[in-house]
This record gives sequence, C-alpha cells and structure tokens, in this order.
Amino acid sequence: MHVVSVVGILREISDRICVISGRMPEGVSIGEGVHPRTLRITTHLRAFSRPAWLSALKWAVSYATGQIEMSCQVARMSREFDVVVFYEGAHHYVLSIIVAKVLRKKIVKYSTGLMALEGSYSRLSFDYWAGFMFRVSERISHALSDRIVVPTGADPGRIGMDKYTGKISTAMYMFVADSFREKRDWHARDNVVGYVGRLVAIKGVIQLAQAIPLILKAKGDLRFLIVGDGVLMGDMKKCLQEAGCLDRVTFVGWVPNESIPDYLNEMKFHILPSPFEAPGAINLEAMACGTIAIANGVGGILDIIIDNQTGFLVDGNEPRTIAEKVIEVWDSPDLERIRHDAADFVRRSFSKQSVVNSWRQALEDL
Repeated sequence: MHVVSVVGILREISDRICVISGRMPEGVSIGEGVHPRTLRITTHLRAFSRPAWLSALKWAVSYATGQIEMSCQVARMSREFDVVVFYEGAHHYVLSIIVAKVLRKKIVKYSTGLMALEGSYSRLSFDYWAGFMFRVSERISHALSDRIVVPTGADPGRIGMDKYTGKISTAMYMFVADSFREKRDWHARDNVVGYVGRLVAIKGVIQLAQAIPLILKAKGDLRFLIVGDGVLMGDMKKCLQEAGCLDRVTFVGWVPNESIPDYLNEMKFHILPSPFEAPGAINLEAMACGTIAIANGVGGILDIIIDNQTGFLVDGNEPRTIAEKVIEVWDSPDLERIRHDAADFVRRSFSKQSVVNSWRQALEDL
C-alpha cells in the first residue's frame, strides 16, 4: 500500500502522475489524473525450487526481465513526465534510473536506507552476493539521482548516505490520517498490550509469543490483542497453548484499515518486535491514538521513537528482552507525558499537509 500513499501525496502537488508498478493493489482507487502501468512480471519468486541453483537462475531471469520491461515503460512514457520518483528498492530498477538519466529526466529517489545495513551472510552464500549487488545498485541510484528523499528525522550517516548530504531532503512516504486519534481515554482502557501487523517471521511475532508467558508471570492482570493474519498464526497459538496462556491472548485476524484506530484505542501499549524495520506506519498510528509505542530499536524506528520521550525502545527482540521492557515501562511515572508528546509529534510532523509540504519543498528547484 506504500505506492498508493506516495501517489496520494504527489497528487496534491502535480495534476498528472504516471505510475509504473508491479504491485498496484487490486480494487484500490488512486484518483483522477493518475495513469497506472502495471508490470507483467515481478522480481519476487512465488516459490523456491530444488536444486538451489535453479531458484537462483529463475530469479536472475525474472530480475533481468523486470528491469528491461520497466525501462521500456519509462522510455515509452518519457514524453508524459519531467520528473521520475523512484520509491525505495533501487536494486529493482537501477536500469530504469540509467534510462531516465539518458533521457534527461530529473530523478528523485526515495530511500529509507535499509539496503545500507550489512547482512551477516557467508561470502559463499547466494544471499551475500545478492545483497552485495543490491548495495552496489543502491549506490549507483544515489549517484545518478538529482534529489534523494529520506524519512523525516533520518540521519544520513546512519543510513549510509553521508556522501550525498548536498542533495538530501526529508519527507515521509505516508501520512497519518485524521481517523487515527484518541477516541477512548487511556486510563479507561483495559490493561491490554497489542500488536497490529502481519504474522510473519520478519515482524518478530514468534519472539513476541514467547515473551507473553514471561510478561504474565510478573503482570498477571494483562491481556494481549493480536490484530493481523499470516503464516505464523498457528505457530503463535501453539506456543501460547503450550505455555498455558492462550486464553490471555485474543487473535482478531485481518481487519480493514479503517478499523485499526478502534483496535489501537483498546490498547494501552503497542509493541513491534521486528528485527528489521522501516519507520513503521503502525508506530505513528499507535502514537496518534494515545497508545504508547514499544519497538525494537532498529532501522527507521530510531527516526520516530525517541526512548523515554515519544515511546520506548527495546534493545533487541529476544523474548526475555521484550518481556523485561514491557514489565519495566508498565509502571513508569512518565507515561502521561510520553503519550501526549508522542501524539503531538505525530500531529506536527505527519499530518497530510505537513507531509505534502515536505514533498513540495523536496521537489522545488529541480
């Protein structure tokens, strides 16, 4: 849905937008003046094959084909635009950036800097060399870009962009809708800790499930609310069942976006234990609802959660570390100040108008 958010922001600045994407959500209206072009191919494999070299070959062919098709779309539509905004993942379209540069288009690259993070893979592994190639592509895209837009508050040095400070502007890829607000007084809410998001490994949900029994040993009056769906729901329930505390956890499943503010208003704390994360829209949405955000201090989360000021940071996502942090902050004397400061921060920096103004400033004088 990030592509829809970015398009929605840019529509406030431009009358005509051409969108080239392989992931346009079905059934989502992106408004008048927006002309989508959906690619027929994706660089993501639907399934892995055996032997491993066959998967690598399939991926390489898909990757090359996707690059060529997107570049052809850029060339074919070049008379319809003056500025090309590439959103994250430059390794998926570095050839398109080169083509746009040859066609003398202004290039704006939005990047959270996550590709700057080094993986811990062996040099003999496919993941190591794929990551190396992606980082090289990222550097090429940065060098060719006329403007690099990074998330509000991001430190260029921390995300590997200190060489490009002269062409960096700050803006977010999304804004927090007015529907995300405090509807229920925090003190009137039950003692609920929640999680909203996909139930997949990259979100750290198994570690969260393993932390819940440890939290309940110290705080037996708490309940947990899990909003979202994914392949690990069954594993989470099994873990909680074996620990004898499944009855203290409510699994809601998938809910439409317009229902999320209501669930956030049922929680006192929201926790995001991801080991690898961009700023995370759900953190901002929780903060806007007066719900106190607790998150693993990684990636873009460090740009929006200031420990003990706008929320709380966890040093890692090990189950015991998560549990100790929840237990520690529950009785903090600063909760009232933190949740008010967090909500003010979101209203000030992530309203639709403030985000649109940031993008307008980033695109000026190109």
